Amino acid sequence: MDNHFVSAHGGRGMGTSEGTFVVPPGLTIVFFAKDGTTLDNMLAIPLYDDLLVGQEVGVLGKAVRTYNQWDKAPNYKAYGANHLAGGDPVFQGYPTGVYRVGCGAKNPLRAIADGNTKSLEDIIYYDRVGKSRLQGTLYWLCCCSDESPAKIVQKYTPSSVASYRKWRD
Repeated sequence: MDNHFVSAHGGRGMGTSEGTFVVPPGLTIVFFAKDGTTLDNMLAIPLYDDLLVGQEVGVLGKAVRTYNQWDKAPNYKAYGANHLAGGDPVFQGYPTGVYRVGCGAKNPLRAIADGNTKSLEDIIYYDRVGKSRLQGTLYWLCCCSDESPAKIVQKYTPSSVASYRKWRD
């Protein structure tokens, strides 16, 4: 069973989400930000890098909230971002979407294109007709904010993201 993670802007969409949903059997959802807050890049980027190469052990120690099967979880939204040069400073070179843990960079299982929105429940139940869904662990590497995605993006500058990546490498 593969584990997955979502890398995108996220939140409730200016104070509203699509309510809550019951986590299906066989799935655990891990969050790295408290409800109503943003996920700091200094935490998110190392988590993203670790999950891309399949290193989950240290990632779990950074979790803030975990929902297991049958728990009621908030149905946050993930917002696609422009990952091309000159686009969103947080995601330049890193397509937003759903990734398999250990899959390598720039290869999302399902992309969330710039301007598109997917609810957490829709991400889990990716094929409503065939009733396919994710199982295992799903890591939510997104904000859980009440603010609009545009306001969240304004908080991050290209230099802060670039300087972290330069320091890391």
